Amino acid sequence: MHEHVPFDGAREIVSRSPTRTVGLVNAPWAQPHPIEHESDNERNFVVSALLCPWLLTLVHQPCTLKVSSRKYTPDFSQKFLDGTGAFTEIKMRNRVKENRSLFNDVASQLRAKGYEFYVIHDGQSNADGRAERAEIVRKYGMHTVSPEKRSSIKELLSTAGHEGLALGLVMEKCSVSRWDVLHLVCHRVISLDRYLHMSDDDSVFLAPKMPRNCSKSFGEWFGCSPWNDGGN
Repeated sequence: MHEHVPFDGAREIVSRSPTRTVGLVNAPWAQPHPIEHESDNERNFVVSALLCPWLLTLVHQPCTLKVSSRKYTPDFSQKFLDGTGAFTEIKMRNRVKENRSLFNDVASQLRAKGYEFYVIHDGQSNADGRAERAEIVRKYGMHTVSPEKRSSIKELLSTAGHEGLALGLVMEKCSVSRWDVLHLVCHRVISLDRYLHMSDDDSVFLAPKMPRNCSKSFGEWFGCSPWNDGGN
């Protein structure tokens, strides 16, 4: 059982720095409350994480922990469909090494409470331009797809196995638009690859089955592992 760590926001963002991108990501089809971010790197993480098939909620600066002799506020917390949870620090790649000792202590403390800890850098949050494609997918969250079209797409993909089917072929066989397909991706009914490639030749899949431990598998969506002593 997880020891309780509060997931409500640690502090409110009240001012905008001229050198930082501060804002909100709204995704009411995924969770009722908007998600704050304080940098482009954090926003890239948010829009990509929201498409992870087993994510339940994502919260910015969920709590403040006492780590050794200092206080530390994780950038985000994640709750997953299987009831597990994780915390994530978003860092520029060149800033990870200098914070390694802190991250070791944070990971150790959170692991003792039953949570995984991730450090995700800019090369992972926007790997292969994924965040830009996530923004495109998100545009169709409020798009409407008829129950008939939804059923047709799911039925076709259910026959495809793990390799999925080309997006263009799904559009042709189900008589649906690209926007219909991206709407279902946005709602995590179906899935693209983790880089969110979406050309006609790229594969579309049924949303993957929930892994044995979602918190340990979350990093796969970003190509990293939970932080252990020395790094992930």
